[in-house]
Amino acid sequence: MRKQSLIVFYLWFVNVLVYYGLSLNISDFGMNIYLTQMIFGLVEMPARTITLFTLNRSRKISQLAFLAVGGLACLLTIFIPSDLPVIRTILAMIGKFGITASLSIIYIYSAEVFPTVIRQNGIGVGSMCARTGGVLAPMMYLLRSISPQAPMVLCGLCPLLGSGLTLLLPETANKALPDTIEDVEGSSLREEDGSHL
Repeated sequence: MRKQSLIVFYLWFVNVLVYYGLSLNISDFGMNIYLTQMIFGLVEMPARTITLFTLNRSRKISQLAFLAVGGLACLLTIFIPSDLPVIRTILAMIGKFGITASLSIIYIYSAEVFPTVIRQNGIGVGSMCARTGGVLAPMMYLLRSISPQAPMVLCGLCPLLGSGLTLLLPETANKALPDTIEDVEGSSLREEDGSHL
């Protein structure tokens, strides 16, 4: 349960860090900031809508895939020269799409990972970790003094790490919600020793 909790808290943190990091970084993509802001706003509608269709199939794969899409797109922007602002903006838009979808999923996923007895506390601590990410997002761009690509490297690597960590979480789609910590610990032990087969 401790391992799952730390992973969920990290996912909350990284989702909000990158979400606000991208939103506050629109001037770095080289296009008109008002147009870029409008595009970033519009991309949230399909991102939130697509999760309605993916969530019922798999919480785990949805979270993992959207984090990977967001992280890879952000990471790819560092390889695009500054004289191609449209391509950089499209990649950043894909990154924002992935992170927005991932952020929508973490609310539901974390509520299902935590058992009933600590669900409220778990989501509360997760939300606190998210606010920490939101506070650090504007400061992330102080890294530009080290390297102009550093903020986007961070926006790319953090979600990719989160995507990998999501593999360690249980699948919760179409499963009964755990009521006690023992329910979670017991199901984890059964999965590890293969006795559920």
